[in-house]
Amino acid sequence: MPKIDLNAEKKQREMMLVSDKLMLTPDEAKEMLNIGRNTLIAYTEAGFIPFIWSGSKRLYPRWGLEAFAYNFAFKRIDSQTLEVQHVDNDYLELIERLKKENQDMKSKLEVAKKALS
Repeated sequence: MPKIDLNAEKKQREMMLVSDKLMLTPDEAKEMLNIGRNTLIAYTEAGFIPFIWSGSKRLYPRWGLEAFAYNFAFKRIDSQTLEVQHVDNDYLELIERLKKENQDMKSKLEVAKKALS
């Protein structure tokens, strides 16, 4: 007679990767966002991160965490006041400036080569 493992479902749930889950626990959510539990709760209560109640437990939808990370990539949240400030990170402008600086360096290098020859 085969043995019946009463904890098989629990083991299977534990083995499921976080990336395979649609709803995450607070511990999984904070790990995914690389923030602390208190910060996660503060952002949740401020309305930045959506959640649902499952009994007495909060669950975070994966899409909500991904949307938070995407939408706040160029913003800074003050941890005390929870005020959101935009951070100026215009990468296209930065790339153009670096290209121009690179061209200037190449021109100076060409002038230096001509002067040495």
